[in-house]
Amino acid sequence: MGEVSSFFGRFHPLLVHFPIGILWLAFLLELSSRTKKYKKLKFATQPTLFIGAITSIGSAITGFWLSHEGGYDERLLQNHQWMGIITSLFSVLTYAVHRWTFLFKEKKQKLIRLILFIPLLILLTLTGHYGGSLTHGDGFLNSPSATKMDAKPVSLSSDSNFYNNVIAPVLEKKCYSCHSSKKQKGQLRLDAVEYILKGGKHGNLLKPLLPNASELYKRLVMPLADDHHMPPKDRDQLSNAETNLIYSWIEGGASFNKTIREMDDKNVIEYISTINESETDLDDSSLPELNQKEIAFLRAKDIIIMPLSKKTKFSKVFFINPKSITDKEVDLLKKF
Repeated sequence: MGEVSSFFGRFHPLLVHFPIGILWLAFLLELSSRTKKYKKLKFATQPTLFIGAITSIGSAITGFWLSHEGGYDERLLQNHQWMGIITSLFSVLTYAVHRWTFLFKEKKQKLIRLILFIPLLILLTLTGHYGGSLTHGDGFLNSPSATKMDAKPVSLSSDSNFYNNVIAPVLEKKCYSCHSSKKQKGQLRLDAVEYILKGGKHGNLLKPLLPNASELYKRLVMPLADDHHMPPKDRDQLSNAETNLIYSWIEGGASFNKTIREMDDKNVIEYISTINESETDLDDSSLPELNQKEIAFLRAKDIIIMPLSKKTKFSKVFFINPKSITDKEVDLLKKF
């Protein structure tokens, strides 16, 4: 039964938008039918309300099933759930009153039909607000920054904080959808240092210096079909470079204070070079193509040569605790 309810619960995000649009349409039809030009639209209000009521009930049921997956903010979930149920019941009431409006005095029929829409639309707005807060974070409706997701930095310096400027953007892009203020699968949040250190229901995430024993890294490299693999297989996965970056961060002590300069790791250097990739309008037509044997020779000396970007022959040179450099290496470097 759990798998069945989970399956149908996944239809909630699709179904939830129908009653919102349809019930608003019913309100507009009711208003329009009061004008002489669109008087005939009065007959479309009832069937539209009926469809809105049915879809709101379906939305409430699938939302209830979806909530069993867990990981949501309990306060927001309860508010959204109860507002959804009340909205569904009130939409049924609104349809019933319109259907049997003849039971009221003729002078009051139009007023009653219109007045019922006011609490219905308020309920719809509140339900949507709590639903948006569940999905996009608390305060979604009244806080323009609630859904802001900063992209990875345009450029980094060697003195930039490594966690804030490199690791956190990776977690934000690939992990916050399930582990942040809007949702906490496994009672885990990754959107602040204190939450990462706290861990989740499975215990600590990090074992500094031991990436293969750290839950954060272990979950990333599990087989995609494994239920414990993170992110879930239907979500955007970390690239190999991003996974290697998490490995290097933990292996280097999982520090939240180190600068990029202090993270002298090849995985880090190569990843940073892609972040800092830029274009140049300098003439590179006279530059030779990179010689792979020469690059390999320099790499053996812990000197890394990376293209400045895909659109130029210019290169960047990184030194990772280089061994003694002779005139031969210097002559080679002049070519880049």
